[in-house]
Amino acid sequence: MSLTIVPGVPDRLPDMARLLSSALQREIPLRRLRRKYLSDGDAGRGQAHLLIDGGRAVGVAGYTLCRYVLPDGAVVTAAQYGDFALLPEYRGTGVFGDLCQNIHQTICERGAAFSFALTSEGSRAVMTRALNHQPMQDLHCFDIPLTSRSHLPVRVLDRARRSFGWRGAAVERAPSAFRTADSGHAERGDRFVSARRVAGIRFLEIEGHDVMIRPGSVSNVALPGDIDPAAVPGVLDALGRRARRAGTRVLRLMLTNDEPAFAHVDRIAGPAPGQLTYCARDISTGLDMARLRFGFADYENF
Repeated sequence: MSLTIVPGVPDRLPDMARLLSSALQREIPLRRLRRKYLSDGDAGRGQAHLLIDGGRAVGVAGYTLCRYVLPDGAVVTAAQYGDFALLPEYRGTGVFGDLCQNIHQTICERGAAFSFALTSEGSRAVMTRALNHQPMQDLHCFDIPLTSRSHLPVRVLDRARRSFGWRGAAVERAPSAFRTADSGHAERGDRFVSARRVAGIRFLEIEGHDVMIRPGSVSNVALPGDIDPAAVPGVLDALGRRARRAGTRVLRLMLTNDEPAFAHVDRIAGPAPGQLTYCARDISTGLDMARLRFGFADYENF
């Protein structure tokens, strides 16, 4: 077995799509990989490395560089791992660890202060064993579908966001609900303070509650830590109506199981990827690793 590691280039995108589709058991469209690894768009600072055996791609792993805003407002360069896949016959041979170490060396050379990933059960072992990442927090990912229509073209979504614009959504300071520790989530308050420094994130007043959202076709949403659980269904319903008018198809929330909103969201939402684990590794040394999960990755201004 003679293996080489090469950076993913345009003519290798079909190989990447094939590997990832096989690993995830669902089709990965080429346009997603082009946008992520070849464009200068939302996640266009990425690079994938391929494991090649006899001219055939047998494994892939990728990363995306981003501007990461820490809870205290400091900004560092970080690398988010993703898109892992390896053909079954190569598993257990140690070659995937070599591929991951190659990527780790690359991101060190590019000045990343730390690396992180949201891992499923399958990829968690890669991050903890091959890349020495520390599990930081378990999260449950929920999707609330707003429409059964097919995906709208990105240009249509962009026009809708400009038209509806989430007007009046931005605030000049973090809402007070996100700065208090009434619910025991003091560090969660820091997360919302850092969020206001990231492009694309907005605070909306919904049913008297300040809700954080990153608008898009799939809009990431975070509710204040001290929200009354009984208010959650009404807030999400009102937010959904507004988001649907702006072109959003799905509201996505990531919650720990001790958050007040968890039980109510669990009843009304359908699961997305399920349980994820936030894993991170310090590269520069000196970072407070326990608080990294309360920062925000900003891909737009990298």
